Amino acid sequence: MSLYTLGELSKETHVPPDADVILLVPSEDCLLTSVQLPAVAKRALRAAIPAALEEQLVEDIDTLHFAIGERQTDDTYPVAVVARAKMQAWLEVAESFGITPTQMLPDCFALPYKPDSWQIAVTETRCVIRTGAYNGFAASPAQLEAYLTLSPPTNSTRQIGLPKQICAPVLNLLQDTFQPKKRTAACQKTWWLTAKLVAGLFIWVFVWNSISWIYLNHQNQQLYSEIKHIYQHQFPAATAMVAPRERLLEKLQHAASQGNDQGFIALLRAISPILTTAPTLNIMQLNYHAPILTVNLTAQSFATLEDVVSRLNAAGIKSKQSNATTTPNGITATLIIQGKQAT
Repeated sequence: MSLYTLGELSKETHVPPDADVILLVPSEDCLLTSVQLPAVAKRALRAAIPAALEEQLVEDIDTLHFAIGERQTDDTYPVAVVARAKMQAWLEVAESFGITPTQMLPDCFALPYKPDSWQIAVTETRCVIRTGAYNGFAASPAQLEAYLTLSPPTNSTRQIGLPKQICAPVLNLLQDTFQPKKRTAACQKTWWLTAKLVAGLFIWVFVWNSISWIYLNHQNQQLYSEIKHIYQHQFPAATAMVAPRERLLEKLQHAASQGNDQGFIALLRAISPILTTAPTLNIMQLNYHAPILTVNLTAQSFATLEDVVSRLNAAGIKSKQSNATTTPNGITATLIIQGKQAT
């Protein structure tokens, strides 16, 4: 790895053809900031960040280059904003000396990062300051002293001169249209391996989806057969299955209107408002053997089940939870509900 500042470049600068070159550029020409956004795809992020910063910038965003860092734990993205003309000029200077940088960094990243502390490099004409992991700026000595008087940091460390080093973490400016086109053999090998892994992943996803479709289609056919069996049992004269849900519900409602306040219909009518309003609760099966109603169901959490049992008991419907187990899709359980004895 070879490290240079713009001022060090000359015709005598010799860099091996395959060497990784890091070029330090003036921090005063870079705005280092951050943007808080939800996690989005990289392409969408490149459109969202300029729009989020537009009102804070004097220049037209179309004339600016935005380098974006990795998403942080506080949901922010580090961003470096540089004029496109500056980026192009820096690259042309490097190219004029036969150098193609693989990284271009604001020179404040030559200073170490220490949490809650400013690192300051002082020369006769300028000061370079690193204020955070991805933050920093440059100013004249007079400007820096004025700033420190108005807003002194909690801690700061000064040194004479800017060290010739790189201190992580850093934010590479060479992104998007300025990304280096040159690739080493090792890089090409990595991309080839990645391509094979992605191809293998697509094949695996295709096979898995095919197996899932066959399984779900079988389950669907089995469920259809069970519904058809129940429908034919309830409507033996029917020659075709038409609106099974509506017809069975109509039959239940008719039976309820013809009965008294005891038995399955009365119990179902009593528990329905509680079960149907419980969030993420799905009833899988009902079994009634007077006076006990067994309800097999699924829920998102144990808290939902406990809430349902509590509400049933509060309504005077004796119930308890049984056989609760955790599955990848949530909780499966059985509710045992005590109805009234027939008289």
